[in-house]
Amino acid sequence: MDGRRLYSVLLFLASKILVDVAEFNTLRSDHLVILRLTRCQIAYAFWYE
Repeated sequence: MDGRRLYSVLLFLASKILVDVAEFNTLRSDHLVILRLTRCQIAYAFWYE
């Protein structure tokens, strides 16, 4: 696993935690949408690069 892929995994985990915390704190829905899109992009970059 190279550095870039490891970095992608760390970003993915960090964004997952952020989304879970945001849902727990019931932030505004547009923030949740942005976080979910970011998480999907990171997952896509990890699995398909």
